[in-house]
Amino acid sequence: MAWVLIRQGLGRIVSDPVDEKRAIDLLMNIPICNWKWREETAAAAFLLSRSDSCPGLLKRDAVEKLGQHVISEFKQSYGSDYTKFQYVPSLLLGLLRWRLVSPRALIDGDDELASNMAKSVKDAQKDMLDRASSSEKLTKVAEKWIPFLDKILEEIRGEGGHLDLLATIYNLDD
Repeated sequence: MAWVLIRQGLGRIVSDPVDEKRAIDLLMNIPICNWKWREETAAAAFLLSRSDSCPGLLKRDAVEKLGQHVISEFKQSYGSDYTKFQYVPSLLLGLLRWRLVSPRALIDGDDELASNMAKSVKDAQKDMLDRASSSEKLTKVAEKWIPFLDKILEEIRGEGGHLDLLATIYNLDD
């Protein structure tokens, strides 16, 4: 539990670009295949979604690695009760903020990584819909996440404009 608090705390409190760079470098030095959803995924999500400078610290290769991790975590959720789904949508939205650096980046149809992330989102929605009637818990998961994932898809297509989307994700559990 201590590492969860330490890594999440790092992602939540770092606000200086120099410290953000150090934090991103630390995270990226951990092989992404070893990332844990409540530790590294959460820390990266917090860093990228709460700072205007942090997305600009990423190079395209880091964006690719993080994007592949997003896709992997989405796929791991299929067939589950989506308990571990909490941070990966935030990480995806944080990655889309890389458009502060490259405005036409990560647009579905123009960028293969974006198209693959969009497919992962759609597949999660389909999985939720297909299984929602099997339990009350999955019904609630679908009701909670599907409308939000629709908005994420709009953002991936470059059609968004949901300025409050990142704030909304942190309030979904309320």
